[in-house]
Amino acid sequence: MITNGELIKKNCLLYKNLDFLGKKWTIFILLKFYEEKCDSISYSMLKKDLPGITSKIISERLNELVKENILINEKKIVNKVLNSNYKLSQSGEELKDIVIALRDWGKKYGNCEYKDACSRCTF
Repeated sequence: MITNGELIKKNCLLYKNLDFLGKKWTIFILLKFYEEKCDSISYSMLKKDLPGITSKIISERLNELVKENILINEKKIVNKVLNSNYKLSQSGEELKDIVIALRDWGKKYGNCEYKDACSRCTF
């Protein structure tokens, strides 16, 4: 038998979206897109700029973000080698304001030992 809580988790868009964004490293990957001034970001750039993230997690999160239409995977062949670069979709761009609002809310009301790092956030 399905409980009310399980039904809410299954059908509530807010719950689903927060659950998705709360996956390990997802927000940090999105922040890289919001911080960068370039049109697209490569897998190797993320690997370099996010120390501690594993190759498996980068691949999983990028694939999930593409599947959810937050990122677009631009595949190009350069010198007979397939290169994948990623860029924000329209929904990914629109998500930026929400992520910034969450960050600002956390700065104002959150109790975090890393508040100094948040105050230096430039995006």
